Amino acid sequence: MKSLFTCLVTLFISSSLVHAMENKKCDDTKMVYKFCVDQNDLYKSKLNKAKVDKKLLLVQFGFEQCPWCINLHKLFEGSLKSFTEKNYVVVEININEKSGKDLFERIKGKYKKGVKETGWPFWIIVNPQTNTSEFQDTADLEDNSKGQKGHDINKVKMALNKFIK
Repeated sequence: MKSLFTCLVTLFISSSLVHAMENKKCDDTKMVYKFCVDQNDLYKSKLNKAKVDKKLLLVQFGFEQCPWCINLHKLFEGSLKSFTEKNYVVVEININEKSGKDLFERIKGKYKKGVKETGWPFWIIVNPQTNTSEFQDTADLEDNSKGQKGHDINKVKMALNKFIK
């Protein structure tokens, strides 16, 4: 009887754990680089928004564990927020996700102009009105003085300005 009780308790706990795991939803709300959504779908929705808003699409490829990627995101959400919102639709693509890697390969193959593989993050600026794009390596925009890993706000703004016509 004792072993039957132990078996039933084990079965109950196991089924409860399985049920809890099945009902657990993916939560990336606090993350910059999303992983709960297909990166292609994320890109397409932002591309459509850029078309409708008649803005450029700034596609930033990076990942959550990259300090330069996160610091650049903080610039877009902080000091450069009004500038980027006025001129760009920004989408941050998680290059660690398979769909993010596939998206990069597709964009690289479609546009070709100046796209090269470098470190992270990097941008591809897409003009949805002309169906063209340009590549921007962000390493040239870094300011790693004082031991921090980040970007110089003036260099970033100058780089973004060159795409606006």
